[in-house]
Amino acid sequence: MTRSTVPCRRVPHVLQTGDPWPSRLTRMNPEIETDPKIRRLGEVELFRGCSDHELAEIARISQPRDLPPGTLLCRQGRPSPDCIVVVEGIASVEVGGELVGSVGPGETIGEMAMLTRSLRSATVTASTPMKVYVIDGARFEEVLRTRPEVPIAMLRRAASMLQQVFVMAGRPEAA
Repeated sequence: MTRSTVPCRRVPHVLQTGDPWPSRLTRMNPEIETDPKIRRLGEVELFRGCSDHELAEIARISQPRDLPPGTLLCRQGRPSPDCIVVVEGIASVEVGGELVGSVGPGETIGEMAMLTRSLRSATVTASTPMKVYVIDGARFEEVLRTRPEVPIAMLRRAASMLQQVFVMAGRPEAA
């Protein structure tokens, strides 16, 4: 079985909410609505609670990159201050040398390490050609310091995601 045929263990956003587009996107102002980077970031689970202007700030510090298959995006146990948003393509995720899943469009790589300043918990490698946005950790911290509404929105979204995990695990009382 090749890496590109390994079933993905992730739960797509569409399955979680039934809505592939955050409803907020229909209320965007014209300048922001035409920016594909802002629209893509609005689809990312972690940023779904952010307003259009907050997404514009995150888009401003995000750099687009095209990556060939085989590109190492991060290595388990190593520091890396950046977060990667997958726009197109698939990457394999390995923990302890064992393939545990994959990530695809709308998902992030390294967001927890960026936010907690911890080491990477997995090795992630491009399985197909990829288009990604790289969010520089230092610049992201500056956005968090100067725009307090961004971390508040992210914290609310993270808490909601954690509640979903408890419910899916059959422990609604913990949510």
